[in-house]
Amino acid sequence: MKTTHTKSHQILALCILVLSALVSTPGWAFWVMPPGVTPLTSRVALAPAFMDVTTEIGICSSTTFTITNTGTLAQKLTQFNVGFSGFRITSNNCPEIPSMLASGAKCEVNVEICPTGAGSFISEFTFNANGRAMSAPLTAVVHGRMS
Repeated sequence: MKTTHTKSHQILALCILVLSALVSTPGWAFWVMPPGVTPLTSRVALAPAFMDVTTEIGICSSTTFTITNTGTLAQKLTQFNVGFSGFRITSNNCPEIPSMLASGAKCEVNVEICPTGAGSFISEFTFNANGRAMSAPLTAVVHGRMS
């Protein structure tokens, strides 16, 4: 019996071969999504991307960071931190840490420096979202009190 292969059979066989190679390659995944179904995503945005202030001895300066869940999955937020003791987290309206931030939700964290001496100060605001470290550089230049 003679088998006849049409052009569409050949294309289908090639597609199956390519997909099989991709699926068996480490790091690759393949999903077929029905029309109208949104894929599940895990994304967090942090704004602004940094704190950069100039102030005087004894005058506090602050920046409010907004954490926004731009994905479709809830985000587990943990470990808010500012590394240098000159900077501190003064407030936040995020759910109690560790917490879940719902899809589309946002919360704010206020970071402040109240310098007691002149100089340049560098640190970092950090937190984890679903186990992934997020950070924003913190810099402050502090001058002596103006007369």
